[in-house]
Amino acid sequence: TAAQLVARHRALRVSRLRLVRRFEAEGTWISRRLDGGAPGVQWHKVVVDADLPDGASLVVETASSESATAVPERWDVPRDAAGRPIPFRADLPDQLVQSPPGRFLWLRATWSSRGDETPSVRAIRALTPRNSPLALLPAYWQRDPATRTFTERFLALVEGVNTGIELRYEQFLRDLNPDAVSADWVDWLADLVDLSFDPSWTLARRRAVLAAAMELYRTRGTPRGLRRYVGLYTGVEPVVLEGFAARPGRPGYLGVPGTVLGCNLQLCGCAPDATPEADLYARHAHRFTVVAPIPAGCDGDVAAGVVARIVARTKPAHTVHDVQIARPDARVGLQSRVGVDLVLGAPTAAAVRVVPDVRTPVAGGVLGRDSVLGDDGSGAMGGRGLLDL
Repeated sequence: TAAQLVARHRALRVSRLRLVRRFEAEGTWISRRLDGGAPGVQWHKVVVDADLPDGASLVVETASSESATAVPERWDVPRDAAGRPIPFRADLPDQLVQSPPGRFLWLRATWSSRGDETPSVRAIRALTPRNSPLALLPAYWQRDPATRTFTERFLALVEGVNTGIELRYEQFLRDLNPDAVSADWVDWLADLVDLSFDPSWTLARRRAVLAAAMELYRTRGTPRGLRRYVGLYTGVEPVVLEGFAARPGRPGYLGVPGTVLGCNLQLCGCAPDATPEADLYARHAHRFTVVAPIPAGCDGDVAAGVVARIVARTKPAHTVHDVQIARPDARVGLQSRVGVDLVLGAPTAAAVRVVPDVRTPVAGGVLGRDSVLGDDGSGAMGGRGLLDL
């Protein structure tokens, strides 16, 4: 058929292809001296991160010594029953170090291939000290070197499985740390705890909110929780003004009993079936105002919208709220509550420095400290009358 002819023609063309350049069939690399940090260190194992195609192999030998200057003469490597070195495989990424204890360790890696493909090694790691369950067994299992070596190598099979489980457990804990994971993982963790981020939030703010998620859930719907949540976003905790705190104790009475200011003597609307006390409570109950200062450098309109969404999502459902953004200015009737949305003065007073020349910003003195204003007949201030604020 036509399909078979196409397949045969393609096979013929592929068989005629020849590589212009082939890889080296074999190569050797010897590492620098690795320091275990103490004499008599028993190195644990060698871990390889590599791509090993078919027809390619990688063998890593080790040599240990107590001397930093001694040249390795004996190279050790795991061997099979026929005495051949056991190469690394994709399903065998680590091998137990066969060299005797020694502070210093060398690695010798040998690559081999058919030439059309070659191993690709990303990393070779030597781990120390040896992590073996042998220390947990009675001394009987360590009575002589041959028994100890066999038992240690046998237990290394179990230790390798346990180490893999421990590494996955540690990786899982790292993935739950909002300060360490990537930006995509931060969003996944937020979905896991039912948090949603505004698109305008920076990564630092997302990490901060996610790290405080449990605290925010414990205090959800309370003034403390609102202050904490908005403060994580803006960097400054807002002021929460609850309506009941501004409610007067009792309504005012005028004249004889039964004449009540606000009902019999109306200054505002009053329902016929509601008492002044009930109307007074209704005007202030379940209401609060959030006064949120916006730090300099932030987009006030964007920040105001985000703060409003935060309050709407975390407040009690039965309450009525109002969000007021405190900007760095003073507006009578809008921002005139001293200590809430209006701050008078600054943390430190600005020093007025009198300088003789604008080109010498350091010279001169501080007005009121070591410089006195007086009349020297010229009417000049600081030589030229320049004030450097």
